Amino acid sequence: MKRAICLCASKSRKGNSQRIDNLIRHRLNKVFDVFEFVKIGDINKTIDNLSILINGYDYLIICGGDGTFNHIVNALARIDKKPILGYINTGTICDCGYSFGVNGSINKALKIIENQYTGRFDLIKIGDKYFTYMGAIGAFSSISYQTSRIALRIIGRLAYYLKALKFVFKKNKVTYSLTINGINYDGTSPFILLLNGNRVGGFKINKNSSSQDGYFEVYLTKNGIFNGLLSYFVFPKIKPIKTNKVIINSLSSSAWCLDGEQYELSSNVIEIDKNKLEVLCKKPFSK
Repeated sequence: MKRAICLCASKSRKGNSQRIDNLIRHRLNKVFDVFEFVKIGDINKTIDNLSILINGYDYLIICGGDGTFNHIVNALARIDKKPILGYINTGTICDCGYSFGVNGSINKALKIIENQYTGRFDLIKIGDKYFTYMGAIGAFSSISYQTSRIALRIIGRLAYYLKALKFVFKKNKVTYSLTINGINYDGTSPFILLLNGNRVGGFKINKNSSSQDGYFEVYLTKNGIFNGLLSYFVFPKIKPIKTNKVIINSLSSSAWCLDGEQYELSSNVIEIDKNKLEVLCKKPFSK
């Protein structure tokens, strides 16, 4: 007997909320023998009670934005017996979902859940926090959580890009000393990007990046115009450092953005946690 619970964030919604809720219930009631649909408001209360909420369920379907996914995954990572995850993105940008073959289409996300293919996926850990696809520090890293929720509802992802203009001409500097693959890297950078997928902000950064290979990419952005942003989109493009662990010897900031969420972290180790999650995904990602 397949038992599933869907935790649906009320704040991360696009389109007609009631229509989306009804569609999810209608489609997934046919997939699972037992299906419970739960609307969540206070995300902190939800993660505090997550182990109780998911007890007895084989599948946990997360319906919301990448931030909702991040919060729930952080709580789930600490639970020994984890359900299989599914993701229905109802947020503004679906960077996280692309790691599993899930784009912003609710119908396609439901189709993936209906097909029941699963794959094992890595997480990255900094201190006691996990993230799925992206970690950043420095310029542009605060865009996702500083952008007005009202603006996002009105103009969608354009609100993020307008916010980015604030950082394009404002010089930023992160001083770092890192050890990666036994090599020391010392210098300054407008921003440092950690990537465990291939997309950030709706843009494909590295088509060869995978969240299933036991590695992640480190981008030490070079100083340049627009705080080095152009080096991600025009040649010569910045070359990432592929690794499974970074030792932080020193870092001038502790304000991290992980999957679009704000965290203050002082850990000196960043490392991969291989095959941490089993996720419903498109067939090419399954194994």
